[in-house]
Amino acid sequence: MKIELNSNTIKKLVSPTGASDPLVQVIYLAEYHRTLLRLSNLYQKLRSESPPLIDDDTNFRQSFELVKSFSKKAQRKILRYPSFSIWLDTAWQLVNRKAHILFPEMHIKFHLESFINFILAMATYDKIENFECYLYTDSAGIIAIPGTGIYLQHPQHIAFKRLRFTTTNNDKFNIYTDDNQKLEMIQNEIPHLNNGIELNGFDSDLHLGGRYDLRFEELTPNTTIKWLSSLEEAWFWIDSCSSLLASEILMGVQSLVPVHSHAIDVHISQTFREIPGLLILSWMSDTSVIVEALVHEYHHHKLHALLNLDPILVEGSPEEIYYSPWRDDPRPLGGILQGTYVFQAVLEFGNKLLKTDMPILQEKRLQQRVYTVKKQLQTALKVLRTNAGFSSIGRGLIEGIEENIDRVEPEIPQIEQQLIDLRLKEHQRQWEAENPNLVETKIFPIKLSVDLENKDINTILSQSCQWLGIAPNIDLRPLTYLRQPLDPILETLVAIYHDRGLKELEEILKSTQLGDSILLDLICGHTAYLDRDYQKAAEFYQSCIEQYPNAPYFWQCFMFALRHLNLLEDCELILLNLDKLVANSLAIQEILRQDLSSDNKVQLLVKSVKKLVK
Repeated sequence: MKIELNSNTIKKLVSPTGASDPLVQVIYLAEYHRTLLRLSNLYQKLRSESPPLIDDDTNFRQSFELVKSFSKKAQRKILRYPSFSIWLDTAWQLVNRKAHILFPEMHIKFHLESFINFILAMATYDKIENFECYLYTDSAGIIAIPGTGIYLQHPQHIAFKRLRFTTTNNDKFNIYTDDNQKLEMIQNEIPHLNNGIELNGFDSDLHLGGRYDLRFEELTPNTTIKWLSSLEEAWFWIDSCSSLLASEILMGVQSLVPVHSHAIDVHISQTFREIPGLLILSWMSDTSVIVEALVHEYHHHKLHALLNLDPILVEGSPEEIYYSPWRDDPRPLGGILQGTYVFQAVLEFGNKLLKTDMPILQEKRLQQRVYTVKKQLQTALKVLRTNAGFSSIGRGLIEGIEENIDRVEPEIPQIEQQLIDLRLKEHQRQWEAENPNLVETKIFPIKLSVDLENKDINTILSQSCQWLGIAPNIDLRPLTYLRQPLDPILETLVAIYHDRGLKELEEILKSTQLGDSILLDLICGHTAYLDRDYQKAAEFYQSCIEQYPNAPYFWQCFMFALRHLNLLEDCELILLNLDKLVANSLAIQEILRQDLSSDNKVQLLVKSVKKLVK
């Protein structure tokens, strides 16, 4: 059977088709294969760059090889479990920071040692006897065996205690202290819904290592009952309304982790692309809120799995500069795509719920919610259509979403529609008032070179980029609209400046003219600045501004050059009026291009600033 993901079949993934749909199965299987590949690549990188760490210091090589000895079912059960994704993502973060090379005896050593937790879990799943390893209790004296539904509690709740575990033939463990004393730990089952999804407030590995500002809830017998009661009722709503959706959620969600909300009327739910299967949730007495959160967050998981196969978005800024009808802060296009996908699912589910025979409390509120979400989706789609470019599969997805939205016709009185419309328009008006630079300023498209036919320019560009070790098509867009962007050009130049100096680069750049290329202007400006030729630096930074007067970062570079030229008042004028200069970028560009005969472009720009901020 051939399963193909294309611009037509992608439309099937807009609405739930159930766990038996081969296409749904494939996207989750691909997600698991991606996890296996990341684990294999991690091992290969460590074996290549730090063999003593994985051989002598941690036995990670031995543990990695052991994975192959377990059944495919055991591997999939444990390596798909969310805490393994957290472990793997943390390992890659450490490796990307070169911890395995710079500090092999520190955090990465202990992290690699903890991989044995997953080996023990696989041995437990396959009922292998006499497998032995060392584990540590967490801060609460707990050791959770990932993916098995088991956690053990130290009888004295001793934190960070090293213990020796040996598997037995009855799903139990023989546990010993370092002095070989047998320890009777309390073995418990992690609570779970009748459908098998666990409510896990006991495994500290699911607390995300402090990456996020969340207050995790410690479950008690009473709060566990409260949670399970609410979740079972929410599940009844979902299963009764859409059994296809319910079956898909069981594929995509394994662990619900309870957290506290900062306010009684604020509900928290969250998922993470790097941690498939995990869903963060705060408790709420209103079942409809929990239902919407489960539907919403599951579709984040589904889209994350899809994004492993296709980027969907292929053009447009990745930065947080766009209006989202669901947020008060500027969002990236990827975030608006996520919101569009999950809320179209919420819209479809809410519309189905209204048409079921289930008794729904506050039906009027649900009708208003359906109307509101549809209007928000229409706004979000307009933002995406205006600013983003899509892959062929992405275009199919957006078309499918639009078709799904059009099928919903909310039934609420006109006066209520008008009130909701006013509220949504006020939200956008308020956002625009708070982000005038993102509304009034045109984000100019990046052009690598003013004259691509000029072979001299391209030769200089190619040679300078080769010397710096950067790609000639490096993405400079973030430098044109972020106030404090990461500037890879400057970072590279600073490193080389301190290592061997910039004389060779200056020789390559010596015939560069102002405005030849935005990339060359920036390289020349930074190079002159590092060599303390501040007049030359100011000239090249001015050229950057002439091409992109809406870029606050270029203004700041120009300002620092003026300060070193002892033009302190001009420097301060720019600093205090940066928002005005960005907002009036088109006017500045027009002034600069009108006076092309000026010999001193730096002075001309300073005069333009004074004129505009009067």
